[in-house]
Amino acid sequence: LINKKTLPMAPNNGLANTRSKEKNPQTEKNGTTTVLKAGTVESRGMGTSVNSQRVISDQIAEFLRGEGRFSPWAEVRAFFTVWTFVTRLPGPTWVDHHPGYLMRGMAYFPLSGSLIGAFVSVFYDFAHVTAGLPLSIASIISETASLWVTGCFHEDGLADSADGIGGGWTAEQILKIMTDTRLGTYGCAILLVYIIAKLELIAALGISVWAFGACEGGGPAIIVTHT
Repeated sequence: LINKKTLPMAPNNGLANTRSKEKNPQTEKNGTTTVLKAGTVESRGMGTSVNSQRVISDQIAEFLRGEGRFSPWAEVRAFFTVWTFVTRLPGPTWVDHHPGYLMRGMAYFPLSGSLIGAFVSVFYDFAHVTAGLPLSIASIISETASLWVTGCFHEDGLADSADGIGGGWTAEQILKIMTDTRLGTYGCAILLVYIIAKLELIAALGISVWAFGACEGGGPAIIVTHT
């Protein structure tokens, strides 16, 4: 039998060698390895003036009983909170990532995804129908638009998950790897597989057909995948 404890961990997973007495200057006190300076993430805040999880939980409960109760104003702010969360597009200046409004706006995630998909599908149809480019190139252009407008939101999570699951032996190690800000081998590999497969599948669906109840092709598929 192979003793897993004697096997070296993959260098991409950011785990410090527990047998090594050398200190990594990039390793924080809690053992998490990162290329960011300590406190950088925390300094960005959580959309509120406090950072205590308990205080925030109490505030959310109070929020849902008060300001967050159903009203046209609350719905508008909830939508734009979700919109600025999943895209890099600007929102109104009175909107932030308040956790209460983010929870209040869960129902708007599919709507935001559909709007993003419609935006991306325009690039796909324009590249192929208007510019006359091959479907494969149109697929690449639309995917570039998708990565830009979402800020690689989903791809970042996918890569972190792949690094953690691929490089960790235990749940603690997996979670530690996933908090590493660096991209590892597993993350790179899964991103390549994901993007190549997505480009090929969208191109294989062909020209977009927009008809009520009978949509097909790459454009409608892009909307569905983002929703």
